[in-house]
Amino acid sequence: MSNPITPEFVEKVNSALRDARKESLHELFELGRASIQQPAGKWVTGKEVLPGVSTMPHYSMSDASNKMMKILYELNLIVAFDWMEWEEGNALLSSDDLEKLSGLPAHKIVGLLTALARNDRFCDGAWGAAVEKGKIAKLLSELEKHTNGK
Repeated sequence: MSNPITPEFVEKVNSALRDARKESLHELFELGRASIQQPAGKWVTGKEVLPGVSTMPHYSMSDASNKMMKILYELNLIVAFDWMEWEEGNALLSSDDLEKLSGLPAHKIVGLLTALARNDRFCDGAWGAAVEKGKIAKLLSELEKHTNGK
């Protein structure tokens, strides 16, 4: 497998961080800190809406979890790259050891946040699980260090 973390990807991340609004970053980091003490969302069971027609069970994210993802998209911190082929990222996210997320460069943090956000589109509840395990809070805390609390 090739490394999908290209110089172009790194430049997109650096550019997005340079252009990011201070207020939006501050809100994002505050939401990350607060996410540790609140539920990320809940599973909603399917229900029959018409005879023979039912909705599927699905994960309903909390307002805070939704807001974190929305801000990341607004700040262009969900950056397109082949995240499914990123072996290092997959290994980091597979581990429950949050200390493995310490000291990463900003582009890898954004890559991990991107992978988690994009994975949620394929695997309902993936973002919520990452919030509840503290991964999102840890990644945002590490990203804040790179922005000097911008």
